[in-house]
Amino acid sequence: EAIMPIAGATAMDPVPRWLFQLMTAAMKSDPAWQKSKGNYYHLPREKHPNQGMMFGWSVLGHTGLAFDFRNKQPWDVVKKEVFYWAPTGEQGANLLSKAADYDVNDLLYRNWAGDSYDINDQLHRIKAKTLIVQVKTDQWLRYAMAEESAKKIQGAKLIGFDHPLAHYAAFRALNVMKDDVQAFFKEAGMH
Repeated sequence: EAIMPIAGATAMDPVPRWLFQLMTAAMKSDPAWQKSKGNYYHLPREKHPNQGMMFGWSVLGHTGLAFDFRNKQPWDVVKKEVFYWAPTGEQGANLLSKAADYDVNDLLYRNWAGDSYDINDQLHRIKAKTLIVQVKTDQWLRYAMAEESAKKIQGAKLIGFDHPLAHYAAFRALNVMKDDVQAFFKEAGMH
């Protein structure tokens, strides 16, 4: 009866597509990935292209936050998100969990799949009441694309908010837009 996509996309936006291509190139630059040509699963986990994973997340991660917000952070904070092939001290420290939690090939396939993802020609089929919630400062899933999607869904309403956490602010959307969301549920007959 009703749908409420939050920080989604109906097609890969050409603007941030190159960001994911940069991430892909960074991950594939890892010597372990290059030597194995992506076939590294027979190797122990510590021999996987973990540095490439960290490099890729470093490239992508700097655009996940609003630039003005990131620009105000001191270097001691930022350097923990910057990739180094041979880090010292806290350089790249926050990227270690990315190497432990993600697999390079999984993200390569995700990035490649995004290149052909496009359901815009199907949006006119949506008949459910639709509320699209988008972060206006998101640099990966841009608000302009959500505006285009909303136009293709009959009666869709788009709401958005600015936030310095940009893409990551999507996790706060329901709290930030609480009144609009409650009104949508009430209008849709869902209390």
